[in-house]
Amino acid sequence: MHTTQLDPISLRRVEDIESAPFLIESDGTRGLTLYFENEANRQRYLGLSVVEIGSTDQQAFDQRPSERMTGT
Repeated sequence: MHTTQLDPISLRRVEDIESAPFLIESDGTRGLTLYFENEANRQRYLGLSVVEIGSTDQQAFDQRPSERMTGT
């Protein structure tokens, strides 16, 4: 099981994982625990479709084409 403390909606690190909302994504053999800053972000994540996630990424690149985007 892998764990990430990076909220996939806000892209901020979740420090207090003991009280943070979370979600376990698993296919039965592999899994990922996602932590969220708040329940609203968790609910927003649950409402996203694969198409919306891809569109959101594209919109981010479209809005900042001249900035260097990194994973840091």
